[in-house]
Amino acid sequence: MLKKIYTTLFLFLICHNVQAKNLEHIFEDWHVLTSSKEQDKICYIVAVPKEESGNYTNRSKAYLVVSKFKDREPEISISGGYPYQLGSEIELLIKNQPYFLRKIEGELAWAENSDTDKIIINAMKAGSVVDAKATSTKGTYSIDTYSLMGFTKSYSKMLELCK
Repeated sequence: MLKKIYTTLFLFLICHNVQAKNLEHIFEDWHVLTSSKEQDKICYIVAVPKEESGNYTNRSKAYLVVSKFKDREPEISISGGYPYQLGSEIELLIKNQPYFLRKIEGELAWAENSDTDKIIINAMKAGSVVDAKATSTKGTYSIDTYSLMGFTKSYSKMLELCK
């Protein structure tokens, strides 16, 4: 499992063109990382699914991220490991309450605005798991279950590192 996590983190950082990747801390199922991009420090917390299901045949690693960039509010993003269907939305189910990520670009999806990020982050602090449901450009679907064990501590540490 640890190899899967580190491979996913490496791919995530490469895809986001960041340098000086540092694993700062691990709180249960969430990893706190820092990196730099053009002299600015960036902080992330990252998790990989505990369970994966769906009717897909092939995909790369999935991950859920909250990132903190200089002078910006924390942002949620997710990758299902495949290109998302245009016009679709990624449903995050937390404590039986649906939340949606509607900004889609290739294999990544984000919340529409910082208010939505805040609402989802608060729900994640109160929850125990997130089920992420998404559809690919091929019409296949995935349901990935992410543990929220360690999320609140990781989130607090991320904010502390990137004040």
